[in-house]
Amino acid sequence: MLEIGELDIKNRIIHCELSGHIGDIDYKKEEILISRQGDNLLFFKRISEKLINKVLISECQKLVLKGWIILYDGLNIFNINTSRKSLIEIGIDDIEDIDKDTVGYTTNNTPFFIGHDERGIMLLKSLEEDIITIKNHEIDDIIINNETNNKNENFKEIEIRFLEKSIRINVCESLIQKLIRNTFVYSKEDILKKASMKDLYMNWSKSMNDIILFDFFGDLYYTKLEIDKIIKESKQQGRPTLGEDEKVAIVNILYYQIQNQKNQFDAVAAYMPKIMEVSDLKLFSKFDKTLDIKVFKLLQKQLFTISRQLNRYLNDIEKNLSQITFSIYDEIRERKYLAQINTKEFGIGMGISNSIDLALGRNILVPLISKDAMEIYKTKNIKNTELSKLNVFTHQSIDKLNHLIDTMYPYYVEEANTSLFNLFKTLEKEYSKLGEGEKIKDILFKRITDLYLYKQLSLNPMTNLRRKDLINKISVAIDRDMCNLDEEILFIGGE
Repeated sequence: MLEIGELDIKNRIIHCELSGHIGDIDYKKEEILISRQGDNLLFFKRISEKLINKVLISECQKLVLKGWIILYDGLNIFNINTSRKSLIEIGIDDIEDIDKDTVGYTTNNTPFFIGHDERGIMLLKSLEEDIITIKNHEIDDIIINNETNNKNENFKEIEIRFLEKSIRINVCESLIQKLIRNTFVYSKEDILKKASMKDLYMNWSKSMNDIILFDFFGDLYYTKLEIDKIIKESKQQGRPTLGEDEKVAIVNILYYQIQNQKNQFDAVAAYMPKIMEVSDLKLFSKFDKTLDIKVFKLLQKQLFTISRQLNRYLNDIEKNLSQITFSIYDEIRERKYLAQINTKEFGIGMGISNSIDLALGRNILVPLISKDAMEIYKTKNIKNTELSKLNVFTHQSIDKLNHLIDTMYPYYVEEANTSLFNLFKTLEKEYSKLGEGEKIKDILFKRITDLYLYKQLSLNPMTNLRRKDLINKISVAIDRDMCNLDEEILFIGGE
């Protein structure tokens, strides 16, 4: 067997750590030496200097991460911890890149292959040996962990929950939505074969009901949650009252979120019913059926009515904020994330049709407004005479928001929910015209899948709270007519 002492002295040798699987052996932070000899890479144990792997460079692929590299040699996958300079010196930097969607790594940076098909999600230590296969129907949830500081761009930690167990792994962001979507599709295949058109319609209508309520009421509800979080953290630090920086953060959160919320009310009320109408007209025309569209006009009218009523409460909060404009920072308006929101750059797929995206839902970036406001506050000088006004009107604004969310939201959510329930009951009669064919069932299942995926994703990159979680919080406030469906047959599932 070749030993390191037999190498040509001209060959460059680098020292690094290796973790992963080679042959029949699992390595964990094993100190090794790597040398290039012609078209081959040679891997030696550092202490014994024995050869443990010899591979053709042409058969290798790589994924360069921060401070380390994942290497695939045609059979095994492992990582080496070394500098970019060392990679260049032995020619690894020129190796072809791995498809990021095919690999991941554990919390201790051990790499693996990842695959997903009708059998389940498979993690493999090599092409010939798996670590675990999690069957699709055993998976309870896939959760994105935004609170873990992942140093590698485009990678996120996810938690897969199954059979009262869980694993945490890091995978490419582009793969996460595929895993969530495909798990849902594969796990529902048997149910889909038995489902009637009515089952599918009721599942789709319940999902749409949830999404419309989320788009209409979700921003303000989340705003209150974040403000409550600031207040709670202040109390946990032993302060009897909020600090000036925290009050300023809350004022700016309220000011900018109210501006966005008013736009959101108008957009949802004006365009949601219209997009639903256009989508369904296209659908019905495919089946040579007519559709009565007056129900969409009634929904639009009802949403505008609720929007006007809610705006009265928002105007009241704005009136308070107008007394403390010295604490509202116009610099925040120039921030990139607000510009993106205001230009509707954050579009969402609503599952209404295969081609229509409703650019109403937005990443709710309250934490960024809060952070920026606190940073800007440090550069400002608030006069002592203004501090008392800041205290009074901040607390008054918080009280008014609490009244709106805690006292009035249940009423308005129920009003909107009743309108939506009536809409989908009326539409059910129209959809019955489309029959029980496989084509319409496939279309509805595609819609259900799109909406399921949308609900499973995080509100924004700074929280683990999902749209699904916020929808559930909003739904607790009302006795929902559509919740009497048998959860056993619901494709979207329960909690």
